Amino acid sequence: MKEIERMREEAQTRSFHAQCKKRGYKIGPDAYGVWADSGMSISKIDSSFLWPTLFIYPESQQSDGLAEFDENDTIEEQLQRILPDSGPPAPWDSEFKYRASTVEVYYLSFCVKPLPPFRDGIQYKQPRWVRVNKKEKLSQVLSRPDFVIPQYPVFHVLVPNTNYHEAFFKESVGGWWNEK
Repeated sequence: MKEIERMREEAQTRSFHAQCKKRGYKIGPDAYGVWADSGMSISKIDSSFLWPTLFIYPESQQSDGLAEFDENDTIEEQLQRILPDSGPPAPWDSEFKYRASTVEVYYLSFCVKPLPPFRDGIQYKQPRWVRVNKKEKLSQVLSRPDFVIPQYPVFHVLVPNTNYHEAFFKESVGGWWNEK
């Protein structure tokens, strides 16, 4: 019975990897360990993936973990749900700085090396911070050549034109260096 279950899981993994490759997604190992034991996983509705996604607010040392981010939704649509322009601020945002329309969103390119099924044709480069166009769909961001998904999408959210914003890009963050 366990052998059948293992074979079923392997078949599901191969199918998932094939669908990701078809979309241009590259999957790597978990770099953050946030949901390692949570049972949170990627689900699917019709032909859309629903990704668990992590938004990190480094200046405030906070984060939002989303169980399902539809790959066909824009980054802005998701930000309006968690950092609405009208409505109460996040409990940790006493200065009302974090609003969907005022923040900038970044990902760390090549934050991990792709898993073996996704290494074909990949030219791995030094990680660097890349600003996301909030009007783009999640699928557009995930399919970028330099975006390797560390098991689930991870985005860093910053308030522009602040001392922290400037320092964030001048210094090493989590051992990775920004390249301008």
